[in-house]
Amino acid sequence: WITIAIGLPLILIVIIAIFFQVKKGQDAPVYVINLLVSDLIQFCCIIPVDLYNPGQSSAICTYILFYAFIVSVGFMVCISCERYLVIAKPLWYRFRRNIKTYVVVCIGVWILPLFFPLFGFLISDVFISFISFIVFLLLPFPLFIFFLVGTIKALSGALSVPADEKRRIAAIQAVVLIIYALLYLPFIILLLPQPV
Repeated sequence: WITIAIGLPLILIVIIAIFFQVKKGQDAPVYVINLLVSDLIQFCCIIPVDLYNPGQSSAICTYILFYAFIVSVGFMVCISCERYLVIAKPLWYRFRRNIKTYVVVCIGVWILPLFFPLFGFLISDVFISFISFIVFLLLPFPLFIFFLVGTIKALSGALSVPADEKRRIAAIQAVVLIIYALLYLPFIILLLPQPV
């Protein structure tokens, strides 16, 4: 309840702040907006899951909660990758960055988690589909580390970037890794099958 009481209003405030930032003519942080929307969906689903006894509405909210959880991890990877490409491959990123790429990536991140129930149904083995779900959630961890190390290496060779800007860019990558490690990894570890 503390998380909901603090997190839900903060997410709404950040969404409004980003909306006004985009209105002023600045570029829209597309992946950040999508991440905030998926977090908002998670908060909206936590409330019914915590309030009601296990039942049909609680089960649907639990599925939506897991769906939004996976989508959040996906957009965290997108944010980290984008920061890495801006620093490590600036020319390539500048020419590849367009609205079509953003739309395709965002649609892919929103649609990909929908295949997990289908995959579980086709395999019809709960254990294998559960393990694949955990592996999918663990895959971003080495990516976050790679993007952080790659960004720091690229920044060390960038002479035209001011020191304050270098620290800010590296801090964004470190914050994404820390958020994943503190908020998502413990949950994933709890999901790991216990030895019998």
